[in-house]
Parts: sequence; C-alpha cells; structure tokens
Amino acid sequence: MNESSELDRDTLMRNISSSVIVGLSLLFFAGSVYSQTVSASIEWGTSPATVPTVYEFLRTFATENERHGPFRGMAAFDVSYPASVEELNQLGGNAVLAITAITPVQERLPPARVFVTFGKEEVDLKKFHAIYSQYEGEPDKVPSVLGRFRMDAVYLLPMSVRFKPGLSLWIRFANDPSGPLLFGSFDGPVPGELKVIVSKAPTDSSYSDTYLKAFIARKFPEYGRRMMLGSSTRIDD
Repeated sequence: MNESSELDRDTLMRNISSSVIVGLSLLFFAGSVYSQTVSASIEWGTSPATVPTVYEFLRTFATENERHGPFRGMAAFDVSYPASVEELNQLGGNAVLAITAITPVQERLPPARVFVTFGKEEVDLKKFHAIYSQYEGEPDKVPSVLGRFRMDAVYLLPMSVRFKPGLSLWIRFANDPSGPLLFGSFDGPVPGELKVIVSKAPTDSSYSDTYLKAFIARKFPEYGRRMMLGSSTRIDD
C-alpha cells in the first residue's frame, strides 16, 4: 500500500471481499464463445500503470481461483479520500478511485459503464484518465486466468454518495451481454474526521485539473508517473 493514511484510504481487501462470491457467480464463461478483435480507438501499450494494492488483489484472486477460470473479466479498486475541506473543494467534492479492469477480450475495453448503486439509485462515475495495456508473456497467473487486456484508470467518486447505505461499485464491460459485474462495496468503518470534512462539501462540482493530477501522483505514484509521461493514455471528458 502507498503512503496514504487511514484517514483517506479504505483498504482494498475490506472494500471488495464481500463481493468475491458474487463476482465468481457472474464471471464464469466458456471462453470459446468470444472472438478477439482489435479496438482501433485505443492506444494499447505493453506497460500497465500498476497500483500495488489493486494488482495484489487481482494476482491473489487469479492464483486462488485458477480452477474456476477462464473468466469474462474482473476488476478491483483502491480509493483515496480528500484529507481536508480545502482538498475536498479542489477535487470538486470527489474521492479518487484507482480501478484496474482485466478481460480476455480486447473489445470489452473501455468498459461501457462504471457506476455505484445504493437502494434503487444508480450513479455513473466520471472517468478522468485511463491507460490501456496488453500483456506480453506470463508474469503471473493474471493473464491466463483473467485475461491479457487491461485498463488502469482513475474515476471520480462523489463524496455526496459515499455514505449511502449499501453503496456498491459495478462495472459493465463493453460488448458484453452478461450484464454488469459487482466488484466492490463500501461497507467498512469511516473515520469521523472524514464525515466532518464531507459535511462541508462544496455545491460546485468542478475540480482543478492541475490539483487532481497532483493528488493522483501523490496517492498513486506509479500511475501518476505514467500519466505525466502521457504514453498509452487517453483522457475522457
């Protein structure tokens, strides 16, 4: 895990452990159903922008569940929260999600949607930046079990929904008839200081692009470095 404190970071395992069984029931498929076609709109590189906590979960998941594969796709995340009212304002009232999505089918990326649910409500999350890569070789079990095509991305999570009961995180892969995949839940305890900060959330949802990039570089250093280099990247409006 990087340098983020307990105040501004939910641990990855606590956030998504409750969704693993659900994910397994949604993910299994016969791999021969799909053909692999090249997505011409994305610049694919060979070097991912790894967030260690996220990739460690995927690596462990692939190793422990190899017998259940292949899978139609998988995703995991880590989250970093604003540490002050000033930072909350600079981020437009958002927390920052680092998401890695992996699939054996290239045309399933970028995903059609990443969204959260609570009760009967759904809120689509804004993607700020993404890096797409394709595995070459077999560094571990991830490519053979989960897939060779990967998106590392940064999404914005509105703090206005963070404390909604039952808040869950979903991804819908593109060109995937199987429906969305639950890959995270926010059911862990929240520091009281964070609730105080959020109680002063701005009504203006606009954020400082420069500040957000600096925040990403500080909280997710490897991703930030790759983002600043600008290779194999795409920024979405």
